[in-house]
Parts: sequence; structure tokens; C-alpha cells
Amino acid sequence: MTATQKLNILQVASHKNVVRGGAVQMALLTRELLRRGHRVVCVFNKEGEVQAQDLTTISPLCKMGVPVEFFDMRRLREIWRFRHWLKEMNFDVIHTHRQEATIFVWLATFGWRKSQCPVIVAQRGTVYTMRGRWLEKWAYSSRRIDKIIAVAEAVKDSLVRNDGIPADKVEVVYGGVDEERFHPLVDASRLRKEFHIPPHHKVITTISALVQKKGLPDFFTAVAEVVKEIPDVKILVVGSGKKTKFDTLLTELNIKDHVLFTGYRQDVPEIIAVSDVIVCSSTKGEGLTGSLREALAMKKPVVSTDVAGNRELVVHEHTGLLVPPGQPHLLAQAILRVLRDKELASTLARQGYQLIQEKFLNSLRTDKIENIYNDLLRQKATIQASH
Repeated sequence: MTATQKLNILQVASHKNVVRGGAVQMALLTRELLRRGHRVVCVFNKEGEVQAQDLTTISPLCKMGVPVEFFDMRRLREIWRFRHWLKEMNFDVIHTHRQEATIFVWLATFGWRKSQCPVIVAQRGTVYTMRGRWLEKWAYSSRRIDKIIAVAEAVKDSLVRNDGIPADKVEVVYGGVDEERFHPLVDASRLRKEFHIPPHHKVITTISALVQKKGLPDFFTAVAEVVKEIPDVKILVVGSGKKTKFDTLLTELNIKDHVLFTGYRQDVPEIIAVSDVIVCSSTKGEGLTGSLREALAMKKPVVSTDVAGNRELVVHEHTGLLVPPGQPHLLAQAILRVLRDKELASTLARQGYQLIQEKFLNSLRTDKIENIYNDLLRQKATIQASH
């Protein structure tokens, strides 16, 4: 297997669309692999009925000529159908993204000898332990999984220390930024008009699904403190979920008129461009937060809670400000520092941008993953030749 040989690669997502982190990273990787001449097929999780909006998010892959298939990863008959489909496709590499896809592929290849199996690489994006989730643990520990790619050193540390995965089975490859979309020259004027934000108003933005682990009550408590100090502030909450569950809290904090829930948006680069600071208030479960990576790629200052791998990106007082999770007062003070001190904000953003260029570009990520594929295929060829 030569480094320049073109591969037949299957990418398998746990999601049914290209909205959340794992699937977005899979789509970026697919695009770059195609540019390098590899053949790539993508599989998505059917998860019930596939909606029109799901297909809309996947359509860019189809326009690039990527064959797309759907399998319901919860159903035994779909595992069986996938198993037979795999036998016909002759893939060199299968790359799974998140645990549902990994378990699905592991079950579908059950009983296959290593010589029968394509190389299997499993992406791991969170620090959640597998303790008590035996099927997941068996899948990641299986000899059929040749390599686990952790999105941060914190994720690798959790796999080794908490789940007993051998350290040499895990390689850290940071998630990549789509440098074609996220860059400092993105224009913010259209969204400032759409959201009716006056020129002198500051904009604080958090980009996340409206789920518990994202710590949104802490975020709202923190920005309420900011509003008392800087009344001319607009707060953007960008992501899907039920916003009405926060109505009572926003009323109690007296910030309901300041907060705009945008829902899921495809114009995230413009969202970041219109923002003065991007905030992550997560309390647990992160691997490495994508919105922070994208903000720094656009030279925007960031404030984050110190969870999982975020400190590998947000180096406190160098590329951003870190605060302990669950401390809204400290989160507020960090946001205020960035909004009040233009020189600090500019320095953090500039140094964060430099870190992105050195470690977090999608092209750099693809280089590393392509090398992993080829190394594993060479090892497999050597073993087969020896037998």
C-alpha cells in the first residue's frame, strides 16, 4: 500500500443529517478526501423517517458526487442488510463517527476474520465513560476496531484511564475548521439588519443545542449580570431545541428582551461575524467545542468553561478565557473583561487564530487521518503476507 494509492472509504455517521458536530466533521473530511482522489461513500442513521430538512443538509455531499445510504442502526434486520451490502462494496477503510455508528459497524462485521474486514477506524468525541454500557465497551475494545481517533487529549485520557483502552490504540487528531467558510473576512452587515442590532450594541453569542449539558441556565445567569453592567447588549442563542423551557428563567432574570433564540442556522459564519464574543457554558461531556474553534478561525475572542478538551484550544489568558463550569458569576466577569478591554479581546483573538492555523485546519486534520488509514493498511498487508 503506497501513500499515494487511492482508497475506497466508507464514512458512517451516527446522525441522520449534517447538523451536529460528528456529522459535520465527517462531511468536511469527506470533501477533503475527495479532493485527494479517494472514493468516499457516506452512510447515515435513518432514525425513523428522514425529513426534507435532513436531506437538505446532506445535499452538498450528493452534489460532490458522494453516494449516500441510510440504515436504521437500531434494527437487527438493518444490521443484517448493512452486513450484506458491505460484502459487495469492497471498502479499504470504514470510519465511524460516534458510538452508535461504531456499535452498528461492529455488530454488522461480527464473526468476520481480520483478513475479511476492511480497516475500521472509530472516532470518539466526548469524555463520557463507557462504564456500564457494555455493548459500547465491547465494540471499542474489539480487535476489529483497528484505531480510535480521539478529538482531544482529554478524550484519549478518558479512554485509557476510565475505559481501559490501550494507549497505543488511540490517536489524537483535533477536529478541523472549514477554512473556506470560517475566516476573518466574513461580512456581518446582513445579520445585523436581520436581527435589528443597533451599531453600538455588543453581541454575546452561544452556539449549541438547547440541551442540559450545555449549561444554558448558567449562561443566562451570567449574561444577566453582564446586562446590568452593559445594558446595550444583544444575546444570540443559536441551535435547535425547545426554547420555551427557559421562559420563566429569562423573565426572572429580566433579560427576555435581550435574548434572541435563532434556532438552527446554516449561516453560522455570519452569526460569528456579528458577535463580539462567543461563549461556551457547558458543564460536562464535551470533547472539543466546535463553535470555539470556528470563532477563533474568524479572529473572534472566546470565553469557555474548563470542560474536557476545551483547555487544549482555549489556553487561559492566551487564546481565550477559561472559567470553572457551574460558576455563572465567574463566567460573567470573563465576558465583561472581553467586552470592556478591546486590547485584550484583540490579543486573545489573534493568538487563537494563530493556534487554529497551526493545529486545527481541516487540511491538517485530513493529512493525519489519511496517514492513519495508510499506516493501518500497510500493517494489514504485512500481516497477510506473513501468513
